[in-house]
Amino acid sequence: MTVYGGVLVVNPALAVIQTASCDGLRAGLIAADAALARGLVTARDLAGALASSGLAGEAARAVEMADGRDALFREKRREDALRSLGYQVVRLTWRDLHDPALVERLITEALSRS
Repeated sequence: MTVYGGVLVVNPALAVIQTASCDGLRAGLIAADAALARGLVTARDLAGALASSGLAGEAARAVEMADGRDALFREKRREDALRSLGYQVVRLTWRDLHDPALVERLITEALSRS
């Protein structure tokens, strides 16, 4: 742990993993996507934090990414980095998120490939 501004903090990768552990997979995926987009962590950082946390399981091998305002190039680079670490990436549109059965099916299919 590190002291930042007089406050004891953990590194961003560990914070993402702890978010998933405490608040669920969806919250963890949102935190991971935000941290990756802001350059606070790399896919390798997240994989290392996950492995050292003891939480690495089948559910952690699928990554949900929603298409949005991010530049296509940066999004593709992040996806390639995650795939290179053995993750399955499920690409979704915002419209897809209104169909929970579809999202569940796509994530289940991705998990079966990992």
